[in-house]
Amino acid sequence: MRFSFRALALSLLSVVAACAGNKPTTPGGCKSIGDCDSGSVCVAGTCRAICYSDGDCVEGQACSGEGVCIPSTVTGGVPVISRVDGDGVAETDPTKTDHRVRRVVTIDGQNLRETTVTLANATMTHPLEICEAGGNRIKVLLPLGLSADTYRLTVTNQAGSCDATLPILQGEPGPQGTTGPQGPAGPQGAQGAQGAQGIQGPAGPAGPAGPTPDFASVLSVVSATDAPGTGTTASATASCGAGKYATGGGCGIYSIGNWNGVIPKIDEPVVSNNLPTGWTCACAAKDGTCAVKASVICAD
Repeated sequence: MRFSFRALALSLLSVVAACAGNKPTTPGGCKSIGDCDSGSVCVAGTCRAICYSDGDCVEGQACSGEGVCIPSTVTGGVPVISRVDGDGVAETDPTKTDHRVRRVVTIDGQNLRETTVTLANATMTHPLEICEAGGNRIKVLLPLGLSADTYRLTVTNQAGSCDATLPILQGEPGPQGTTGPQGPAGPQGAQGAQGAQGIQGPAGPAGPAGPTPDFASVLSVVSATDAPGTGTTASATASCGAGKYATGGGCGIYSIGNWNGVIPKIDEPVVSNNLPTGWTCACAAKDGTCAVKASVICAD
């Protein structure tokens, strides 16, 4: 975007006039706008008059594209085109003009005073009306009804001519349309990685007390007795049965006849696959016979 001193001057001229009056140009150049007369600005160390066209400048000067009077470069040389721009909205394509073209085309360059301008493509050549003329800038009016195309813009004077490319598009971007309906959902993405474990939460409240256990429903007592009619030994084994295990047991020893020398021989649990499954007992009598009873307490 080209900087213009015209807009800056509008806000500064009144301040300069009120505070500084008509200050003469500082000998050897200027350092700020305060060193220049009212209606001038300091450009690269030189006070330059603000202008809108070549008619605002003194003889031998022309109005530049920045809006200040500079020494005219019109010496009868061949025209030089340095920049072409349109009068429409800003162009987003950097290969085209800064602005889209509606009707007016601005041509910046050198030796542009007393020139003619034509617009041509493969099928036509059309002279253009110059609506603003200057040594360094001219503005031309395009004809109506141009189709979208890339045209050749030619500036000619007595010394020669110069060409530039001018792309003209069909229309300008319209307003943004309304949002369309939502499209269908896409396929489900892959499952993400498992997140880090969260911190442990506070302990919950204690639950209500459970019912008092009914031991009769979980415990049972199984007994087995061996009472031979004759013999000096006897044995008995009480088993808990499938799905139950022994939690304790004991032996009862009885004498049949003479008590002399009756002793217990075995009083221990029965173990199967490292689990207690019953209780076994045995007795012996020295001078008679004995009987034995094995009892086991079983739990589910």
